[in-house]
Amino acid sequence: MGKDLDMVYRTDRKIVYKVPSIKNITGEFLRALDWPSGVTGLIFVFKEQIAAEHEILSALPLDLDVGLVYSATKESLPAGAAPSADGFSQDLAPGEDELSKLYLLGREMVLAPILSVRNIPPGDPAAVKNKVRKQLAEGKVGLWSRRGAPAGAIALTWWHDFADNPVQWIPWVWIAGDLLPDERRNLHGRISAWLKSGVEGKVQCVVDSYNIRSQKFFRKMGFIPECLHIVKS
Repeated sequence: MGKDLDMVYRTDRKIVYKVPSIKNITGEFLRALDWPSGVTGLIFVFKEQIAAEHEILSALPLDLDVGLVYSATKESLPAGAAPSADGFSQDLAPGEDELSKLYLLGREMVLAPILSVRNIPPGDPAAVKNKVRKQLAEGKVGLWSRRGAPAGAIALTWWHDFADNPVQWIPWVWIAGDLLPDERRNLHGRISAWLKSGVEGKVQCVVDSYNIRSQKFFRKMGFIPECLHIVKS
């Protein structure tokens, strides 16, 4: 490994390194990484603030499992728009069947660009339903409809950051693809307000390197990129 790679944290399964800049992250850099026995994840934090991540990450090879962690605090999240007569309504008791269907739709959409270069098994509806049931029981799930049809959903659970400190975590988001620009902005405002009210301290999510749309979404929601993950395939 290069001399600019400083280890800052390690467990049996992951190593956290500090490098000068996200500009160091290229396909060549990632393919040259050493993977000690038992380690399945490498995480990079950076000495300089992350900027222009969309251009850097979109240039990475699609066969590499790379994600950028976005982070926000309750204080940094925008208040969002107050509910109005805009055609949207929130389901205060979303069901696991509907949420599971939306999760699978979102999974299919997110994975579509990499199916030709990665061996990814199809989603297991039973496993997804169990996951959603756990999220409903232990976390929070927001679901919005527009004129009776699902328009957006987001889950908020608990996980940990790169140093294993507890944080709230967004495992998935789904937004209908047929929303008009004004409708999308209205829904974003509702999601932002929901997050602001539900987050207790720090909240994070991870976005795939090729998923530029989601990267821009979380930037709009007040999140900033914190670190980068690569998972051993």
